[in-house]
Amino acid sequence: MQITSAGEGSVVLSVTGEIDLSTADELQNALDAALAAKDTTEVVVDLSEVGFLDSAGLRVLVSGQRTAEERALGFRVTGAQPRVRKVIAITGLTATLGLDVG
Repeated sequence: MQITSAGEGSVVLSVTGEIDLSTADELQNALDAALAAKDTTEVVVDLSEVGFLDSAGLRVLVSGQRTAEERALGFRVTGAQPRVRKVIAITGLTATLGLDVG
């Protein structure tokens, strides 16, 4: 998995590869850093290059959303491919994660 971060205010985390038990901590660390940054107003997690997402990845995304909510920050997930979007939809987290439906 590779994560790149760009921007001030609205921070975009572009994730590539797979988000699973072996890589979830890396995403958690990136989310924690983005959410803790002084100038952050919103965190956007771009999953357009993610081919697989398991329950460990979902846990990290939900944790990030909750942290953002506690800190009154925006949080949303974008670009999920059909396979990843299906996992998010099946678990009923589409609205929770602010997943774009387009």
